[in-house]
Amino acid sequence: MADFTLPAMVTEAFDTLCMTILIMGFLLMQR
Repeated sequence: MADFTLPAMVTEAFDTLCMTILIMGFLLMQR
């Protein structure tokens, strides 16, 4: 169970991180 749950959490966190980086980059480009 742990081996299956951990990758899902990592993937979700990675997706959130990518989204945050994209938004931050977009805001910086607007300046």
